[in-house]
Amino acid sequence: MCLTLGECHEEIDYLHRRLDLPALNRWNRNFRVSQAKSKFGSMHTARQWCDDM
Repeated sequence: MCLTLGECHEEIDYLHRRLDLPALNRWNRNFRVSQAKSKFGSMHTARQWCDDM
């Protein structure tokens, strides 16, 4: 699955607004990003992954 940086951030923002932590955690795990259990940690980690792509 290839997303543009914008789409990537939109997807994360959407999940975050819904506070869908399982989905955020899955997103992070899917991209081998391991960190933080807090919603802010998850948000930051997933965003970081987007930016690093």
